[in-house]
Amino acid sequence: MEENPSNPSTPAVEADEAEADEAEASPFAALSDDQDPDALTQEQMEDIYAATIDPVKDGEIVKGSVVRLEGDYVLIDVGFKSEGSVSRHEFTRGGQDLKPGDAVEVYVEAREDEDGLMVLSKEK
Repeated sequence: MEENPSNPSTPAVEADEAEADEAEASPFAALSDDQDPDALTQEQMEDIYAATIDPVKDGEIVKGSVVRLEGDYVLIDVGFKSEGSVSRHEFTRGGQDLKPGDAVEVYVEAREDEDGLMVLSKEK
């Protein structure tokens, strides 16, 4: 069976559409091909950086990933600018089954405390 070149769902067209969607989603999509990213202003770089961060709000339950276990705490990355910690006591079996890379759901008490860390909870 021959492919119809006028058929818009051929693999080549689908790949082009996927690349176009990806380019539109990229924070660098607004840059022209001849524009040097090193020539961006501080404000432009901050806008690009902000576009890569998924906004996290106080009071939300979010998915995160265990970064490491430190003493009585579990350090968790939820995709915000800083990581947060949760007491091991809030996890089943005191967090003994946790390891880096494990997915967990946590409650965001505050996006940032006085030390710049997120305040997270597993129990709330």
